[in-house]
Amino acid sequence: ELLGGILPNNENACIEFLKGNLQLQDILIQTPIGLRVLLHAEFMVNNGAAKWNRKEQLQKELSKLGEADYVIIHLPTGITKESIPYIAGSDWLYVVSTPDIEAVRDTYGMIKAITQRVRNDLIPNTYLVINKSQSDDSSGTLAKRLENGVQQFLNQNLTYTGAIPMDEAVR
Repeated sequence: ELLGGILPNNENACIEFLKGNLQLQDILIQTPIGLRVLLHAEFMVNNGAAKWNRKEQLQKELSKLGEADYVIIHLPTGITKESIPYIAGSDWLYVVSTPDIEAVRDTYGMIKAITQRVRNDLIPNTYLVINKSQSDDSSGTLAKRLENGVQQFLNQNLTYTGAIPMDEAVR
């Protein structure tokens, strides 16, 4: 949010949406580069929608954004029962991992959880991005091993899309 030049909006606006007092369009933020962003989406998906019994309303409002080229829902690490419908309704799923062994293990576990909880025909195309990469070669090798494991043991496709280099200035 901060790197994109977006100031976080008031979380209260999300709560007002969940209470039925605002429409989703009312709480989207227009960015300088033309993107509309919904901040605090992870709060709405993982906590708020269930608390106020507004899960169906949130999904309906998101579907109204169909005129958008892309709708990006940033979810926290891991899979929850609340996040599954959003994953299953997606065309693409981008999984971001770092090259350390724990993160790779968690990434595999998350993909495994998705394959166990989502009908095969609803699993979105899944793509891998390696963050904090030390080199293109090491990230490519790691990605190939993860792709092979996902294909062999989960019978799913995982496509490596690239790496984001490690930058000591960004911590």
